[in-house]
Amino acid sequence: MDQNFGIKLCDFGWICSSLEKEFDYVCGTFEYLSPEVIWNNLHTKKLDVWCLGVLFYEMLHGKPPFQAESLNEIKEKLKKS
Repeated sequence: MDQNFGIKLCDFGWICSSLEKEFDYVCGTFEYLSPEVIWNNLHTKKLDVWCLGVLFYEMLHGKPPFQAESLNEIKEKLKKS
C-alpha cells in the first residue's frame, strides 16, 4: 500500500519445469506456489486465489504460512495441513 492507501500488486513469481524431469528447474518463491504446481498437477486460475491467500496471510502474520528453506520442506508442510 502507498501513503494514500492505494493498493499495488506485483507478479507473484513464475515456475519453469522440464518435461523430462519434474522440477528440473524452478523459478519463483516456493512459499507462494500452490499444491497443484508443486506436485506438477493440472491447475486453473484458482492458483491465483491461492497466491493471494498466501499474500494476505503474510500481511496479517508477518510470515508466509508454509515458510521453509527448500521445496521439499514445503511439500512436507503441505502434506500435514
